[in-house]
Amino acid sequence: MIGYLMGKIPLFRRANFGQANYNFIRAAEKVEKYKRGIQLVGDGMSIRKAATILSLPYENLRVRVTGVVPVACRTGPMLTYLSDGAAEGLLEVIEHRTSRGFCVGFAELRFLIRQAAIVSARRQVPKTFPDRKFVGRWIKKHSDNISFRKARILEGKRAEASTEEVVRYYFGNLEQAIDQLKLRNCPSQIWNCDETGVSPQGRCQQRVITPIGMPANVLRSDDRENVSIMGCINAAGDHMPPMYIFAGKRRKVEWMKNAPPGAVCAMTESSNINGFLFRHWVKWFVRRLPAVRPQLLILDGHFAHIDYDTVVWAQARGVHIFCLPAHTSHFLQPLDVGVYQPFKRLYEGELELYPLITGYLPTKDDIVRLTKLPFENALAAQNAISAFKNAGIYPLSVDIMLAGLVGNKPCIKKQSLLHHAVVVPHVEAVRVSERQQRDLERKRLNLDALNVVNIAVRSSATPKTKGRMKGTYVDEKFSGGVLLTHAEMLAALERKKTAKADKERAKKRKAEEKACAIVEKERAKNALARRKALEKAERDHSKAKQAEAKAHAKADREEERRLMRLQDKKPRKKRKTGIIAWVDV
Repeated sequence: MIGYLMGKIPLFRRANFGQANYNFIRAAEKVEKYKRGIQLVGDGMSIRKAATILSLPYENLRVRVTGVVPVACRTGPMLTYLSDGAAEGLLEVIEHRTSRGFCVGFAELRFLIRQAAIVSARRQVPKTFPDRKFVGRWIKKHSDNISFRKARILEGKRAEASTEEVVRYYFGNLEQAIDQLKLRNCPSQIWNCDETGVSPQGRCQQRVITPIGMPANVLRSDDRENVSIMGCINAAGDHMPPMYIFAGKRRKVEWMKNAPPGAVCAMTESSNINGFLFRHWVKWFVRRLPAVRPQLLILDGHFAHIDYDTVVWAQARGVHIFCLPAHTSHFLQPLDVGVYQPFKRLYEGELELYPLITGYLPTKDDIVRLTKLPFENALAAQNAISAFKNAGIYPLSVDIMLAGLVGNKPCIKKQSLLHHAVVVPHVEAVRVSERQQRDLERKRLNLDALNVVNIAVRSSATPKTKGRMKGTYVDEKFSGGVLLTHAEMLAALERKKTAKADKERAKKRKAEEKACAIVEKERAKNALARRKALEKAERDHSKAKQAEAKAHAKADREEERRLMRLQDKKPRKKRKTGIIAWVDV
């Protein structure tokens, strides 16, 4: 029995293989017939006549000619949930969202794929569609256009400031400055400077291999103090030695032991550049420049770089300073575009190798040595030239600037974002006539792609930035402790509110008492004034009576004297005049 089975199994397998091979050959012949029929229809023959000549079913040939199903579509239920048009729409949505600085994540891509399948599928979409494996296969299938990478943070202010109007205004000013200085063909006289920060701990983007179920850890230094590096390159590929900025007041000699040739060291409180240090760096930069003038220095508009005296001093020596628009250095500044990203990647590699070579974790003392090779390799001539080219500065190109535009309001790229440039009134289940569909095809627009784009635009909106709310803060004197629950914080706020109300009431009561005191004082003052006025009037009246009495008494005495003189008068002659006068004796 066993021998019988052993003899039969190979025969069965051989027969099955032969049948499968026969079916494959037959399917290939059918595909060739369908291709021949499509070619005949393309040459002007009707679908029915071509089907009759090739002995093919009319409906099968029609759905292949119209593109409803692929030419090599197998028999049985359709397992394709996404049509080619829906896939095209998804790719366009991904490109559009990337140009706005708001890339599509894995979970959101699953949602968009499901919505696209509902729009384009000819059969019911399962509830579990799509799973993670399907999304991974879809990304791999379109690996020529998209890739799954780690995202970089794009600040909201940078996204809002990145607009076509800002870029064109900046380009006009830069073009005017370059033409006035006659630097169109002088790449060695166009410079860009900026600072970047590193720490001994690094960013830890290393991928490691660990057993399943165990944590993936990387041992790094506990020294996280920042050190800034000031770099400067020109459009010809040359660069200035770096300036290392440490936090503190005193320089350590060992820091610069293995520094790049010509590198300098500086100290600030925060390890970031400030106006005072930038002024000294500009003087050092001017001393190292060749004698040819003029020179153009392009930098971002940070307040630490803007100093009127520094600008005037540099301009007097033939060095003109040009500032980039605010919050646009991520795609307009050459150092950010093509130098600092590879520098950070190379520096992370040095951090990974340092413990393996020395057996120790790095500290701030090792920063200069660790950054020497990454800095020299990242600032190589080819990188510097490419950075200025990709930033659109040299050669000067507004199209390159707009191509790198990433923000909330980017310009619509009509070459690749065809469906986003059209206002679509069709949503999901809305059907169009064959005439309208032919019109869309003449415009190279696909209905499924339009529906997918429309759904994506309506279901997602770019988040806007907002300022921090003022909020309500708890004072320590009202909280009574440092570990507080939400209820305790509310109770502390209530106590603060009660204390504030009591204080306001006490203040109001004190103000009322003060007002009453002022009224009483004013009343007493008025009463005293009235009393003094009355007393004065009485004194004046008394004085007037006394004066009148004195006047009467005086008049009486005068009258009495006059009468006495009249009784005792006798004549008396004057000698000189001879006039007789009455004289009292």
